[in-house]
Amino acid sequence: LKELEDQEEADNVKRSAQRRRELEEQEEVARRAAALRRRELEEEEEAERARRAAQRKRELEEAEEAGKRAAQRRRELEEEEEQEAARSAELRRKEQEAEEAEASKKAAQRRKDLEEEDAAELAKKSKMRRRE
Repeated sequence: LKELEDQEEADNVKRSAQRRRELEEQEEVARRAAALRRRELEEEEEAERARRAAQRKRELEEAEEAGKRAAQRRRELEEEEEQEAARSAELRRKEQEAEEAEASKKAAQRRKDLEEEDAAELAKKSKMRRRE
């Protein structure tokens, strides 16, 4: 009976030790799984941070490029306005020259007409004096 009790107690100790080892193994597996999941989450978070940073960088570069294009377009428009102003000034100058030339031509014609009238008047007076 004593042997049986001793054997039963030894079996209980073995089973208890076996259960303890199994529980420790399960705890270790659970710890490893948790650590692995934690590393995976950290890697996912890091990848997401890197993705967001790359997206912000792309958006910033696009905004800078849009700003450069807008500045270039503004410069082009300013240049076009300057060219248009120069063309308008040239056109006004040519119109003024044409008006001045026309006025000069009319003045010359008027002088010629007056000279002819004066000459005709002188000739008339001269003829009348000769008759007298």
